Amino acid sequence: LYGLFTASIGVDDDIFGYFSSATVAIEAILLFLTSFAKKKRFFLLLTIGLTAEIVKLIFFSVPDMNEYFYLFSQLLRGITFGSYLASNVALIMDVLGEKYFSSGLFILTSFQQLALALINNISPSLVSLIGYNFTFLILLFISIASSLFLLLSKKNYNSLKEDRR
Repeated sequence: LYGLFTASIGVDDDIFGYFSSATVAIEAILLFLTSFAKKKRFFLLLTIGLTAEIVKLIFFSVPDMNEYFYLFSQLLRGITFGSYLASNVALIMDVLGEKYFSSGLFILTSFQQLALALINNISPSLVSLIGYNFTFLILLFISIASSLFLLLSKKNYNSLKEDRR
């Protein structure tokens, strides 16, 4: 969706490629740096990633901004995905342990890919109906709802951990 959007506002493919490469580099650096963080801080990492996603979607929801502002805000994706990767691995290991880690990671990855496939197939239809900015606004509200779910999950997770002790 972001590639289609930046193409629609006239960003050259090579410029978009440079920013995409920088985004992947940010993901890798963040993943490396978070590997040194405490393994039990996965909810903090998820919160950082979700906050970066929300900020990025706020920027993309604003119409008629400078194309380079959109490209720079796309760099927040590196923070988002780097945080998600680090937190998902730590959370699965904590909840399922080594024995079921591979299965848990497979199931989580499968659901993430399914969600991405749905978004990638639905988004072009939404864009043709309501435009890019409103489509990003819908994704923003979904992200905000996800943050509320994250808060509830953390509360339930902490109470479950207390019950185990």
